[in-house]
Amino acid sequence: MNSENPGSTPGVMAALTGGFELATSHIWLIVLPIALDLLYWLGPRLQVDELLTRTIAALEADVGQIAFVEQSVSMAPQVNLLSTLSLPLIGVPTLMGGPIPELTPLTTSAVQIDSMSTWMILYLALSVVGLLLASVYLGSVGWMLHAREKPDSVGPLYFIRRVIRQATRLFGAVLVFLLLLITVCLPLMPIAIVLSLIGAGGLALLVLLLGLVLLVIYMSMVVPSLMYAELPVVEAVMHSLRLVHRYRLQTALLLFTILIVNMGLDSLWQMADYGTWLTLASVAAHAFVSTGLVAALFLFYRDRAELLERPIQRASARPAD
Repeated sequence: MNSENPGSTPGVMAALTGGFELATSHIWLIVLPIALDLLYWLGPRLQVDELLTRTIAALEADVGQIAFVEQSVSMAPQVNLLSTLSLPLIGVPTLMGGPIPELTPLTTSAVQIDSMSTWMILYLALSVVGLLLASVYLGSVGWMLHAREKPDSVGPLYFIRRVIRQATRLFGAVLVFLLLLITVCLPLMPIAIVLSLIGAGGLALLVLLLGLVLLVIYMSMVVPSLMYAELPVVEAVMHSLRLVHRYRLQTALLLFTILIVNMGLDSLWQMADYGTWLTLASVAAHAFVSTGLVAALFLFYRDRAELLERPIQRASARPAD
């Protein structure tokens, strides 16, 4: 039977409460998000607006592309290549990973990337570093859960080996996600094309967006599977699919809550004047809340993963007829 039984597991609120308790008792977990935010806020800005302007000027854009080109050029000065360190969905959560803050309490420097090859090398290098930072951050959350449950089972050397192993698996999970994204989107493309041809471009975009959202939801437990349960990549993906399918309503509620909290508080904190040191309070609060939400996701997974595997373990232990 594949129905949910919410009464047998702690609810979403219990996971959220436990997540913030973990962040409070291990407050050092917020150090890495704060450090990255300070880098984006006060550090050098790696920019590509001049390179983009030169590259676009050398191209012959038709009339239908002019608006897109102009928008790209206007947005380029707001992009800091260093923000590549914060990978989408799985990266270290930051408040200032978006547009470059216009005001800062200190004078900052801007470094223009002058060649496309340099931009590509930096982008790849920063992505790899961002993957390692994500492994350290997410691995630390999983490590603290293990340390709380089995205080004598982990240590610094174990943690270092674990981070290296998990960074490799996290990279593998990214590749699997991209492969699944192509697999999901390809069947939807003919539908989107037909809708676009009949003048329903917005509906076509909605169809593709729905496919992406469903994929993200069903892959949402891959990171806890890798960082807490230390499963191999393929097994982690399959485990996430089974767990989300069985607890789909609770999973959707948790992810929706995380999304609403993040969006609401980000809007509130971004109202702060980045030109004063008071912004540090917003940076620290964002790091704390984000870490609490990540820990809640891990706790949600932990409380359900064991129950999910019990029927499988009982079936494997049953003697053959």
